[in-house]
Amino acid sequence: MPFRTELELKPYGYKWRTVSHLVYETIAGDYVVVPPNFKTDLASIPRLLRLICPMHGPYTRAAVVHDYLYSTKEIDDTPIERKRADRIFYEAMRESGVRRTKAYLMYLAVRAGGWFPWKT
Repeated sequence: MPFRTELELKPYGYKWRTVSHLVYETIAGDYVVVPPNFKTDLASIPRLLRLICPMHGPYTRAAVVHDYLYSTKEIDDTPIERKRADRIFYEAMRESGVRRTKAYLMYLAVRAGGWFPWKT
């Protein structure tokens, strides 16, 4: 399994923060290491859609990795493109047991709406 550690979160206002390192090994063999105290909003899902797809689910670890990649825009000090960050989100969801259709729809959502958070 590509997640090498378990996800531990604590509430932090309207967000969450990691308690310990979250380590994910990509299909390409790169390691994404989310540090302790990283703040995340988990899956950024509009309120209306949360009935269908809540913020917490089997995709939560993938969402934390994705948020981290969007905040750093790099893996091991090497810059990455947004498309790669989104692809890692998809692969991490699939590795976490998210069904292909749901993972693909969430991937399409970040491809469509992720340009603004990536720029900021």
